[in-house]
Amino acid sequence: MASMRTLMKCANPATVPTGCKCTPNKETQATCGATYKAVWDGVATGAGTWKDAAAKCIKVTPDKQMDWAKHDFHYPANYANTCDQAGKEPGSYHCTWIKEQNHTFAPGVGYNSKWNSEAWCSDQFCWVDPCACDKLDIAKSSWLDGYYSYSMCNATDKYTPATCDGTDTTKCVAITGCKWIEGTTTSADASGVKIGIMSALVLLSLAK
Repeated sequence: MASMRTLMKCANPATVPTGCKCTPNKETQATCGATYKAVWDGVATGAGTWKDAAAKCIKVTPDKQMDWAKHDFHYPANYANTCDQAGKEPGSYHCTWIKEQNHTFAPGVGYNSKWNSEAWCSDQFCWVDPCACDKLDIAKSSWLDGYYSYSMCNATDKYTPATCDGTDTTKCVAITGCKWIEGTTTSADASGVKIGIMSALVLLSLAK
């Protein structure tokens, strides 16, 4: 967290904050697109319902398919500003796919309107200011310009990929989602794999 605060040029990065609070996202608000809104406003038959959704929307960039490629989507402007406005991911492929069905972002047989296809989808989090938050699970969002914490909402972060870092077997295997591989010199990084010269720390879990 000190490294993150330094990168963010916080006033006193070495000083650990003594508390934390949820903070509103800073995205530009706009009129909600009808196609996006149709999957979460509860109007269309079979659609999910986003309780207490703001009238305006913000653009987010969730996953549109299995390989985590992204697309633009509209969420209510109060998305994750408070814990009760998180745990809703109608624009995420991984939260809305249905086994043996062709996926589509529209209410119907190819869309899970409960938004809970993966275990992390219903977990709550909120946006926080890393310069003023003492939580240890703060991570940078790839969906919008902000930082989030699951522990602020009494949840465990099952979404953010583990960072495989360590110089020996003991340190590596202690990290959730990582395993130690002996004797490889292959180099890769695109999917979260961290490789050493004679050993590798491989990220097992997939995340967006």
